[in-house]
Amino acid sequence: MKKEKAPKTLQDAFIEEVNEDLKNDQLKQIWDKYSLHIIISVVAILVAAVSFESIKAWRIRHHQENSNVYAYAANLAEQGKVEESNNVLKKIAEDRGGIYADAARMQLAKNYTENGKTEEAQNVLKEMLADSGTNPQVKNVALIKLASMQIESASYADMEKMLEPVLQNPSWSGMAKSLLALSAIRAKDIDKAKLLYGEIAADANAPDSLKAEAQDMIAILNETVKQ
Repeated sequence: MKKEKAPKTLQDAFIEEVNEDLKNDQLKQIWDKYSLHIIISVVAILVAAVSFESIKAWRIRHHQENSNVYAYAANLAEQGKVEESNNVLKKIAEDRGGIYADAARMQLAKNYTENGKTEEAQNVLKEMLADSGTNPQVKNVALIKLASMQIESASYADMEKMLEPVLQNPSWSGMAKSLLALSAIRAKDIDKAKLLYGEIAADANAPDSLKAEAQDMIAILNETVKQ
């Protein structure tokens, strides 16, 4: 005689819903929030700070050339010519160095992700994290993206260890804790998730949208526990 399954609680249903959300395009918002076009603009700011006119002019031309190549690669991807885009991006990463190599590798990881090649995307991000030449801010973006891709398979302890480099960084701790809270929910540790969301809601450095989301999640978790 088969043993009847225990009825599913509201908390179990909520956790299942979170797991389903993690499988859809919701995490793509994390990527979109940190557009590589913004990273590229950093170079223009650096160029403007150069005091010597001749060096400044050369840098501007160099910046424009690199921007054009990067834009060309991104446009190829938008047209569905992903393999061609990937080849251009790999060439940029190999030949040009600096912020353009970082931007090219991030775009390459994006191309892989959007075409279902998650392992290849994660490998690109891991290479960036291991590369001492990667811009520190770009490295933080790569870390957050990698963590968001591994949240379904990694344990809470693994997620915490992975995100440790940004947990104390005021600019990134809110996003890191948000990912950890989702990981805690998946592990059915609702108290830990509520604690993390509480820290985000009280964080003066966290964006208002992230704090509002954290408060909403606390209310949902409280209601779930009650029922």
